[in-house]
Amino acid sequence: MGEVMDNFFIDRIKGTPLTKGQARIARYMMENQYTICQRSLMDISKEAGVSDASVLRFTRAIGFEGYNDFKAALYAYLAEQAGANTGHSSLDLGSRLRSGTAHGENAFQDFLRVSLENVERSLSATSGDTYAHIAASLTASRNIYIFGNRAARSAAEHFARGLRYVKDNVIFLQHTNDVYPALYGAGSQDVLVYLCISRFYKTDVHICEAAKAAGMRLCLVTNTAPSPVTKYADHILLVRTDGTSYFNSMVGISAVCEYLLTLIAERTPDTAQRLEAIDRYSEDERYTASGTRQKKNTQQDIL
Repeated sequence: MGEVMDNFFIDRIKGTPLTKGQARIARYMMENQYTICQRSLMDISKEAGVSDASVLRFTRAIGFEGYNDFKAALYAYLAEQAGANTGHSSLDLGSRLRSGTAHGENAFQDFLRVSLENVERSLSATSGDTYAHIAASLTASRNIYIFGNRAARSAAEHFARGLRYVKDNVIFLQHTNDVYPALYGAGSQDVLVYLCISRFYKTDVHICEAAKAAGMRLCLVTNTAPSPVTKYADHILLVRTDGTSYFNSMVGISAVCEYLLTLIAERTPDTAQRLEAIDRYSEDERYTASGTRQKKNTQQDIL
């Protein structure tokens, strides 16, 4: 089904039937992957709110002989990613593996720290090669449909707006009811970019089913791998949405989308000419830095 995923957890969780308890452990592991390499089995089970035996069963379910085997593989993966991602998102592995957290932070410092971690971890959850593969796939698509569920809708709209500047046939779907008629008639040359974050609802699954029934490719941008929608995806971009308030943070998902925009623009030959042509339409409507209206240099103006 599409490309082979290169995220440590997605590689193993996708296609593996997990119990509710195992899905809970998976979410904990993914959210704390930079610190669990130095934690004991007892520490992990206590923090995840499960038994030691449950953690052991989970590690075996995803292909490891035991917890130590799992930790060694995760450490090796993170070390490899730290080197491979240098240049587009360096991990600073040493600081990530230290379990201590900052103390005495005020609200602003706490927000800044969490936001920066969201951006870094969201961007670095996927390798440069996979980003390039997804960007190439989107660039070559006949039609790109973009939809975001609930809190992710604004990020989806921003992504669609930016993509329209460099590519034709970008369709932003504003509401769930718009999805089903829009996807009717779509096919294998089309792709649905679905920004789908928890909580998950039946409509999320129905949208994925509609895309696959039409023969489309599905690029899923999501904040958790063990979910009802993961199995439908051809491409998965895993993002971090931790927040310091009562709702999911969008800074990580926005960073990933903006990076995709950058890669797609670089792969589109006529991007510069296209942007210049679009910019000229509003040239006589803009104000200069001094506040005066910018005029076109028409022959009438010159005379």
